[in-house]
Amino acid sequence: MKREANDSKESAADKVIKTMSEMKGATADQESAFISPNTARPRDSILEKKNHHVSSNHSRFNRLIETLAELGATADPGSVFIYDDKLVCQPDLGHHFFLNQESVGRNRAEACCELLDELSPSKSPTSWFDDTLESYIEDCDDLDGFWKWNAYMCVRRPESADELVSGFCWNFYVPMFLVQTCGLVATIRLQIRELSVIPTTHSDSLVNLRLDCPFPSLSAFAKSFEMDTLERHEHAHIPAVVIVIQFLELFKSKGTAPNFGV
Repeated sequence: MKREANDSKESAADKVIKTMSEMKGATADQESAFISPNTARPRDSILEKKNHHVSSNHSRFNRLIETLAELGATADPGSVFIYDDKLVCQPDLGHHFFLNQESVGRNRAEACCELLDELSPSKSPTSWFDDTLESYIEDCDDLDGFWKWNAYMCVRRPESADELVSGFCWNFYVPMFLVQTCGLVATIRLQIRELSVIPTTHSDSLVNLRLDCPFPSLSAFAKSFEMDTLERHEHAHIPAVVIVIQFLELFKSKGTAPNFGV
């Protein structure tokens, strides 16, 4: 048994050597199978050069701010705005990465911005407001830039604040995520307004699916369904294209329109 195991190891080693030799002899124009740095972290490209507004800088948003800081070390996350009217207390130091003992008694948004800018010097300076985002929106008369938002994420906010912001999100077609957590239980709600899509094709151009002359594999697929032998519940699962092709073949064979038994 020991000898057989050694033989298997030697054969495996030979395969590895052979594979490495083939790789060295490969042509230079072959594409590499490794993931490039540009595609390894698609999250960065999504957050890059965007305007990020963080309301109520508590522990739930700590991970979001850390992500923006990581992005700022390698790319440009755009502009970051933090809204918070609370002061730093001692419990905040245990779960907030950007707060230290010297931050106690200061505004949480102001204290967080200092270390965030120090960690990510490549991005634009972080702006902070000694107010909540809801109060900022309520007092602001010009909201033309609101429609440029990609999304609004609301975590453990009062219902009155959700109702205020949801109206602007609805009017400007901004998706809104409402998250409520309690221990290990959480609920996620999504508000998004339907956006009508205007077709780019001309009204006179008709879509031709070429079902009157289907390709061979589609014809074989349609013929595999025996309509007369199927049960009633099985008829509900037949693809519509199969029904159309079978009735077209019936019309071609008899030369008359199918009788639907009316």
